Amino acid sequence: MNNTKEHKFRFELKYYINYEQYIILSERLKHMFKQDLVANREYNIRSLYFDDVYHSAEAEKYCGVSNRSKYRIRIYNYSDQQIKMEKKTKQEQFVYKDVHSITKDTYNKLILNQTNDLEVKGNDLMSEWLFKMKNYGLKPAIVVDYNREAFIMEQGDVRITFDKDLRFAGPRSDIFNSELMTRPVLQRNMMILEVKFSGFLPSIVKDVLQVGSLDRTAISKYILCLEKNKTLGGLLHE
Repeated sequence: MNNTKEHKFRFELKYYINYEQYIILSERLKHMFKQDLVANREYNIRSLYFDDVYHSAEAEKYCGVSNRSKYRIRIYNYSDQQIKMEKKTKQEQFVYKDVHSITKDTYNKLILNQTNDLEVKGNDLMSEWLFKMKNYGLKPAIVVDYNREAFIMEQGDVRITFDKDLRFAGPRSDIFNSELMTRPVLQRNMMILEVKFSGFLPSIVKDVLQVGSLDRTAISKYILCLEKNKTLGGLLHE
């Protein structure tokens, strides 16, 4: 099943915010945006990130490489009904994703490196993924887990998300286990605000975001989880 689409380039602005700022912003957004109700108010996102033997995704982020990619498998609310293979690419200030839906059987073969019989015809992403596994040792690196609350605005194709309770687990973890033991990354009252848009950011959105001293910063949940794991002595490899 191949659902890879044309690249949709977007801007991404990221901020650390505390709970008090979240309350102010979310109340404002409720009156301007539609809430993306995937599962009531919030939904869980869990991603298994892959990296190669050279730790390229990690190293390129630290070095500030302007054109770089990350590979991950993503699920929602611990379900195996929608499993996405994704390649997220950053080119200068733009971001886009290649996405392909896979079955749980395909997922299991990928994490176990049992890929000889996987169908790749007409699927550029799967072909690239398997090439990276064979030639660069692409393999599971870490599980990134958080809860998301999302708001959408059609004007400017704007999507604002609050990503809460960022946590991580080891690469051999069962990502479909809702009781999976994960470890926290940020301080209890901190979360990540992301503003995604294509084309332009409406001025009304800029006005809404004027809360306290919001400072845009380069945030990678993947890197944050890797760094937290290192401070804990590499627990994810247990």
